[in-house]
Amino acid sequence: IVQLGLYNVAVSYAAAEAQMIWARFNAMLVANTLVGAIIIAPVAAGRAPPEQNSDLAWLVAGIAGLCLAVIWHRLTVWGWRSAKIPLEYAGKFHWTHSDNLMDHYAQKLQNSLDPSKQDRIQQWALRVIWLFGIAYVSVIGSAVFFLIYR
Repeated sequence: IVQLGLYNVAVSYAAAEAQMIWARFNAMLVANTLVGAIIIAPVAAGRAPPEQNSDLAWLVAGIAGLCLAVIWHRLTVWGWRSAKIPLEYAGKFHWTHSDNLMDHYAQKLQNSLDPSKQDRIQQWALRVIWLFGIAYVSVIGSAVFFLIYR
């Protein structure tokens, strides 16, 4: 019973960590979308005046967005790494008194530890972050270009 309790704690901790990963991801997605909207709104409304002040504002917003994207990337990478720790710990449990080797605990753990599933989800999450980062770098580059050549 103690072993099952420890196992449940490890799996519950992993589930809580996974929820935190997605909560942080969603919060950072909203924040980056807002920064992107601030950058794009004047252009979409046709009110982007060709002035140095707007170029400087774009530069500042692009740098702020890029910093936000870097923080988002680090939080996501660290979150995925820390989520694997309790799952690996739970995977070390041996169910000596179980008649059925395919018990539901082992199957849940196997699904959670499947590296191809985790890696695929993590890769897509990181691609979204990189998409924002590339957009911010292009905003910074265009703002610098217009600041120099206007």
